[in-house]
Amino acid sequence: MKAITAVFCLATIIFVSCQKTGINFVEGTVYESDTKEPINNAKVEMLWTAGHHDWSASARTDSKGYYKIWYDHKRNIKYHISCYLEDHWPGPKYEGIINGNRSKVNMYLDPLAYAKFRIINTTSVQTEIMFISPYEVQFFLKPFQDTLLPRIYKTSGNGITTFHGWYGPSYTNFLVPVEVYSRGATVTQTIYIN
Repeated sequence: MKAITAVFCLATIIFVSCQKTGINFVEGTVYESDTKEPINNAKVEMLWTAGHHDWSASARTDSKGYYKIWYDHKRNIKYHISCYLEDHWPGPKYEGIINGNRSKVNMYLDPLAYAKFRIINTTSVQTEIMFISPYEVQFFLKPFQDTLLPRIYKTSGNGITTFHGWYGPSYTNFLVPVEVYSRGATVTQTIYIN
C-alpha cells in the first residue's frame, strides 16, 4: 500500500509541475475603453524576471484585437503585461502571477486627448515649476506672469489623467486632474501659484 501511495504522490507532483512550468501562452483581446471595439495592431508586451535575467515577449493584435504570446512559464514569477498604440493613451498594466498552461488577459486602451496649461503666478517672485508625472518638465515664471504654456500634453480621452508637480522654493505639491471624455479634444487647465 505504501508503494502505491508513493507512486500516486510522485505522479501528482509530476502532473502539477508540468502544468505550472514550460512553454505556455497568454492570450486575450485589446479593446477601446470608450466604444468597447477591438483594436487592430496594438503592441502587447509581457515582461518578467527569472533568475538574474529580464525577459520579454510581445505580439501585435490582429483585426479582431486578438493577441497570443508564447513564453517559457516558470512557477511563482510575476508577469507584467501592457499594451500600447501610438494614437492611444496607455492602458493600465496587468500585473500578476499567471498559473496553468494558458491564461486570458483582456486589456483596454483609452482614446487620446490633449491638455494645455495656463499658469498664473500671483506672487512677486520668480517661481520654479516642475511637472513630475505623467511628464517631467521644468520651467520658471516671472512675478505676476500669466502664461499659456506652448506645449500640448497627451492625456486620456476617456476619464481623468492627474498631473502632479511642485512649485516654489518650498516645493509645494500640486495635483491637477484633467477630465476629458472625447477623442482628440483639447482642454485647458488653469494653475494658480499663490
